[in-house]
Amino acid sequence: MMSHGTTYAVTAPGIASATFSKDPVDGGLTALIDDLTFAACLELIEVSIDIKPGSNPNSINPRSNGSIPVAILSTADFDAPAAVDRTSLTFGRTGDEASLAFCGTTLKDVNADSRLDLVCHFTTSVTGFQVGDTEGILKGETGGGTAIEGRDAVRVIR
Repeated sequence: MMSHGTTYAVTAPGIASATFSKDPVDGGLTALIDDLTFAACLELIEVSIDIKPGSNPNSINPRSNGSIPVAILSTADFDAPAAVDRTSLTFGRTGDEASLAFCGTTLKDVNADSRLDLVCHFTTSVTGFQVGDTEGILKGETGGGTAIEGRDAVRVIR
Protein backbone atom coordinates (compact mmCIF):
# COMPACT_ATOMS: atom_id res chain seq x y z
CA MET A 1 0.00 0.00 0.00
CA MET A 2 1.44 3.34 -1.04
CA SER A 3 0.70 6.58 0.61
CA HIS A 4 0.76 10.11 -0.73
CA GLY A 5 1.17 8.87 -4.32
CA THR A 6 -0.75 9.87 -7.38
CA THR A 7 -3.61 7.55 -8.33
CA TYR A 8 -5.37 7.29 -11.69
CA ALA A 9 -8.47 5.22 -12.39
CA VAL A 10 -9.34 4.00 -15.89
CA THR A 11 -12.60 2.29 -16.75
CA ALA A 12 -13.74 0.71 -20.00
CA PRO A 13 -17.30 -0.51 -19.28
CA GLY A 14 -17.72 -4.19 -20.07
CA ILE A 15 -14.01 -4.63 -20.71
CA ALA A 16 -11.90 -3.67 -17.68
CA SER A 17 -11.28 -1.25 -14.87
CA ALA A 18 -7.84 -0.41 -13.59
CA THR A 19 -6.20 1.77 -10.97
CA PHE A 20 -2.67 3.04 -11.55
CA SER A 21 -0.61 4.37 -8.65
CA LYS A 22 2.71 6.20 -8.82
CA ASP A 23 5.02 5.74 -5.84
CA PRO A 24 6.16 9.19 -4.64
CA VAL A 25 9.54 7.87 -3.53
CA ASP A 26 10.87 5.80 -6.40
CA GLY A 27 8.45 6.86 -9.16
CA GLY A 28 7.46 3.25 -9.83
CA LEU A 29 4.05 2.58 -11.32
CA THR A 30 1.74 -0.07 -9.89
CA ALA A 31 -1.38 -1.24 -11.70
CA LEU A 32 -4.37 -2.99 -10.16
CA ILE A 33 -6.62 -4.40 -12.85
CA ASP A 34 -10.15 -5.54 -12.00
CA ASP A 35 -12.89 -7.19 -14.03
CA LEU A 36 -10.70 -7.85 -17.04
CA THR A 37 -12.64 -9.36 -19.92
CA PHE A 38 -11.21 -9.97 -23.35
CA ALA A 39 -13.55 -9.36 -26.24
CA ALA A 40 -12.47 -11.05 -29.45
CA CYS A 41 -11.95 -8.67 -32.33
CA LEU A 42 -12.92 -10.84 -35.25
CA GLU A 43 -12.05 -9.85 -38.76
CA LEU A 44 -14.90 -10.06 -41.25
CA ILE A 45 -14.48 -10.08 -45.01
CA GLU A 46 -17.54 -8.77 -46.80
CA VAL A 47 -17.88 -10.75 -50.02
CA SER A 48 -20.04 -10.07 -53.05
CA ILE A 49 -22.55 -12.79 -53.85
CA ASP A 50 -25.01 -13.37 -56.67
CA ILE A 51 -28.06 -15.41 -55.71
CA LYS A 52 -29.38 -17.34 -58.71
CA PRO A 53 -26.75 -16.00 -61.15
CA GLY A 54 -28.31 -14.70 -64.37
CA SER A 55 -31.71 -14.25 -62.72
CA ASN A 56 -33.36 -10.93 -61.94
CA PRO A 57 -35.24 -10.72 -59.69
CA ASN A 58 -33.88 -13.55 -57.54
CA SER A 59 -37.22 -15.25 -56.95
CA ILE A 60 -37.35 -17.97 -54.31
CA ASN A 61 -40.24 -20.33 -53.57
CA PRO A 62 -39.61 -21.58 -50.02
CA ARG A 63 -41.75 -24.68 -50.68
CA SER A 64 -39.50 -25.78 -53.54
CA ASN A 65 -37.81 -29.17 -53.25
CA GLY A 66 -34.81 -27.86 -55.20
CA SER A 67 -31.72 -25.85 -54.42
CA ILE A 68 -30.67 -22.23 -54.74
CA PRO A 69 -27.37 -21.51 -56.52
CA VAL A 70 -25.29 -18.78 -54.90
CA ALA A 71 -22.10 -17.48 -56.50
CA ILE A 72 -19.37 -16.12 -54.27
CA LEU A 73 -17.67 -13.59 -56.51
CA SER A 74 -13.92 -13.22 -56.78
CA THR A 75 -12.29 -9.79 -56.81
CA ALA A 76 -8.77 -8.50 -57.30
CA ASP A 77 -8.25 -9.00 -53.55
CA PHE A 78 -10.32 -12.15 -52.95
CA ASP A 79 -9.99 -15.43 -54.86
CA ALA A 80 -13.24 -17.12 -53.84
CA PRO A 81 -12.47 -20.67 -55.06
CA ALA A 82 -9.08 -20.69 -53.33
CA ALA A 83 -10.06 -18.79 -50.17
CA VAL A 84 -13.44 -20.19 -49.08
CA ASP A 85 -13.76 -23.16 -46.74
CA ARG A 86 -16.75 -24.73 -48.48
CA THR A 87 -17.70 -26.83 -45.43
CA SER A 88 -18.25 -23.67 -43.36
CA LEU A 89 -20.93 -22.15 -45.61
CA THR A 90 -24.42 -21.37 -44.37
CA PHE A 91 -27.15 -19.51 -46.27
CA GLY A 92 -30.71 -18.29 -45.84
CA ARG A 93 -32.86 -15.57 -44.32
CA THR A 94 -30.46 -15.00 -41.37
CA GLY A 95 -27.30 -16.53 -42.80
CA ASP A 96 -27.12 -19.11 -40.03
CA GLU A 97 -29.13 -21.82 -41.82
CA ALA A 98 -27.12 -25.02 -42.40
CA SER A 99 -28.53 -25.42 -45.90
CA LEU A 100 -25.43 -26.27 -47.98
CA ALA A 101 -26.18 -29.03 -50.49
CA PHE A 102 -22.93 -28.90 -52.49
CA CYS A 103 -20.45 -26.63 -54.21
CA GLY A 104 -19.79 -27.05 -57.91
CA THR A 105 -16.51 -28.58 -58.96
CA THR A 106 -16.43 -26.60 -62.21
CA LEU A 107 -15.51 -22.98 -61.58
CA LYS A 108 -17.38 -20.30 -63.51
CA ASP A 109 -16.98 -16.60 -64.20
CA VAL A 110 -20.61 -15.69 -63.49
CA ASN A 111 -20.21 -11.91 -63.71
CA ALA A 112 -17.91 -11.72 -66.77
CA ASP A 113 -15.01 -10.04 -64.98
CA SER A 114 -12.44 -12.66 -66.08
CA ARG A 115 -12.21 -14.04 -62.53
CA LEU A 116 -13.41 -17.50 -61.59
CA ASP A 117 -16.18 -17.55 -58.99
CA LEU A 118 -17.37 -20.27 -56.61
CA VAL A 119 -20.96 -21.46 -57.11
CA CYS A 120 -22.56 -23.42 -54.29
CA HIS A 121 -26.08 -24.80 -54.00
CA PHE A 122 -28.27 -24.58 -50.90
CA THR A 123 -31.34 -26.68 -50.12
CA THR A 124 -34.30 -24.31 -50.50
CA SER A 125 -36.47 -25.92 -47.82
CA VAL A 126 -33.74 -25.41 -45.18
CA THR A 127 -33.02 -21.73 -45.94
CA GLY A 128 -35.94 -20.48 -43.84
CA PHE A 129 -37.07 -17.84 -46.34
CA GLN A 130 -40.51 -16.35 -45.72
CA VAL A 131 -42.78 -14.18 -47.81
CA GLY A 132 -41.66 -10.59 -47.27
CA ASP A 133 -37.93 -11.35 -46.95
CA THR A 134 -35.86 -9.07 -49.16
CA GLU A 135 -32.32 -10.41 -48.84
CA GLY A 136 -30.43 -13.64 -48.57
CA ILE A 137 -27.36 -13.87 -46.38
CA LEU A 138 -24.37 -16.16 -46.86
CA LYS A 139 -21.89 -16.74 -44.04
CA GLY A 140 -18.77 -18.85 -43.77
CA GLU A 141 -15.03 -18.77 -43.29
CA THR A 142 -11.86 -18.74 -45.28
CA GLY A 143 -9.49 -21.67 -45.04
CA GLY A 144 -7.60 -19.61 -42.46
CA GLY A 145 -10.67 -19.11 -40.26
CA THR A 146 -11.53 -15.51 -41.16
CA ALA A 147 -15.29 -14.92 -41.25
CA ILE A 148 -16.94 -14.02 -44.56
CA GLU A 149 -20.41 -12.64 -45.19
CA GLY A 150 -22.32 -11.65 -48.30
CA ARG A 151 -25.83 -10.38 -49.05
CA ASP A 152 -27.99 -10.15 -52.14
CA ALA A 153 -31.61 -9.22 -52.85
CA VAL A 154 -34.31 -11.88 -53.03
CA ARG A 155 -38.01 -11.92 -53.82
CA VAL A 156 -39.81 -14.67 -51.93
CA ILE A 157 -42.89 -15.98 -53.74
CA ARG A 158 -45.70 -18.25 -52.58
